Amino acid sequence: MDLMRREPLMLAALGLAFGTAVGAMLPRTEFEDQQLGETSDAIRDKANDLLHQGVEGAKDVAAQAYQTVKDEADKKGFGADPASIINTVSDVVKTAASETEKAVRDKISDASGERAT
Repeated sequence: MDLMRREPLMLAALGLAFGTAVGAMLPRTEFEDQQLGETSDAIRDKANDLLHQGVEGAKDVAAQAYQTVKDEADKKGFGADPASIINTVSDVVKTAASETEKAVRDKISDASGERAT
């Protein structure tokens, strides 16, 4: 419970990572298997690898951003205003998540294009 009060954003980031991992593990549909077969498997594997890398990167960015903002707030005598820190880190996490999503989509698109040619 103490961790929830001290590091709510980190817990939220871990929850996001866990939810993303669960979503990636959802079973394939019969239609997907019939229509895409091995191509689907290759794309799914590549996407899972990229997703894992992206989630790890986003967690690292969030942790670093949180610590940096907290350190700066302490230096300037603001104390650790949780709302300010959460808002700043939230913006950083959103940006990292958006960039990760774009990278995954680009890689999937590249993998699909490579197989089509």
